[in-house]
Amino acid sequence: MLEVRGAQGSWNLAPYVDYLEEPDKSSTLKDISSATLAEKFQSLNAPSVNFGLSQATYWFRFTIRNASPSSEAFYVEIDNPTFPMVEFYGSNLTKSESNQISATSLPFDRRSVPNRYPLFALTLEPQQESVVYLRVVGAGGFRFNMTLWQRETFGAFDAGRTSGLGLYFGVLLTMTIFNILLYVVFKDLSFLYLATTTSLFLAFGLSARGYLYQFFWPDFIEYTFFPTLLTIGLALGTFVLFARQYLGTSSYAPKMDKVLLGVIALDLGVPVTSFFDQFLANALSTTGAVMTFLATMLAAMVCLPKQRRAASIFLLAFLPMIASSVLFALLGLTLVPKNFLTEAGGLLTFPISLFLFSLAIWDHVRRLEEGHRNELEEKVKDRTRDLTLALENVQTLHGLIPICAHCKNVRDDHGYWRQIESYISSRSEADFSHGVCPGCMELHYGEILQKGEENQGLQ
Repeated sequence: MLEVRGAQGSWNLAPYVDYLEEPDKSSTLKDISSATLAEKFQSLNAPSVNFGLSQATYWFRFTIRNASPSSEAFYVEIDNPTFPMVEFYGSNLTKSESNQISATSLPFDRRSVPNRYPLFALTLEPQQESVVYLRVVGAGGFRFNMTLWQRETFGAFDAGRTSGLGLYFGVLLTMTIFNILLYVVFKDLSFLYLATTTSLFLAFGLSARGYLYQFFWPDFIEYTFFPTLLTIGLALGTFVLFARQYLGTSSYAPKMDKVLLGVIALDLGVPVTSFFDQFLANALSTTGAVMTFLATMLAAMVCLPKQRRAASIFLLAFLPMIASSVLFALLGLTLVPKNFLTEAGGLLTFPISLFLFSLAIWDHVRRLEEGHRNELEEKVKDRTRDLTLALENVQTLHGLIPICAHCKNVRDDHGYWRQIESYISSRSEADFSHGVCPGCMELHYGEILQKGEENQGLQ
């Protein structure tokens, strides 16, 4: 039993919780509280609930006693907004509090307390105690913290949590716009792929945290899970596209490139599978996340010999994301507890990796531009050298040239008289072809021309 006294603000309920897996998914509170099933409850013995991927239904039981001298108002919170159904039952409570519900399988306004997380009101008078049962239906990751909050404390905490998530989502939005602008400037597809990946992870975060359900389609329950699975599958796939483009695996590691294409197909299977089996899609998304990060890391290592700088920077930027993915996998395998560090690790490391990836692409583009500029400078130098050599071979005529007024021969530098054609040809690249102008034709060949015209007239 948890005895609540003083103004502590919040209490972790996990150490006081017993649990039971529902045998047939149709048990009622009367069935569970019967002597037969009541004995089958077992202590949780963990700081949080973590059953990995599960679509089972579990009952949780704990007892709270208000040991303070005044009436206290509480909230019981489950910090996972993805469960299709969470039912709350409490003994010795008011009618409105004794039976409450929070479910993504129902319209948002059907929740007992309007919050994106399952939240249940609980009011206890001095020395009053209540036995609480929670029925939670799983459909994927069955992980959550179970916390008892004083209502005033929860209000301040939830406001701070919302502000922190707002800052996180703002960073992702800024990174998306930043990479789009870099794509417009540099026209490198890596920036576009990274911008798409960032925007999809932003949409995934909004959906997984319950914001899309709360603000965009609170009444369309069939859309509750689909955006989460759709965006995570597409985000993982576009991240692999980014890695292929940046590392140039199609050119430098063709065999590894085929592996990456297979991983993309696996990632795209997540949104497709979600249409007919959401639990399978959840399992596939976990597998896809692990395969995506392993395959892209291996691709970078394979490209190291030929793309040393690019692959090294990629691996460096990848380290925070690797840490985040390892935590995600260990949580899914129930090998680490669900707490602030394991939960916030992904939120903190992911934007860092995205920023480092952006810098990596910028460095890659800068090096390409330097290579193109150096290549252009070499071409300019070669062209300048060719033009210089050509100019050195060009001879020009200048100054006074002595020429005979009658025969038009020209006197050269050695005092010899030469034909003008020979003189000019020896001092330039000009060549001559000979013909007869009309005046000279009349002067020198007039008789021949006249006879030819007479012969034509006789004919």
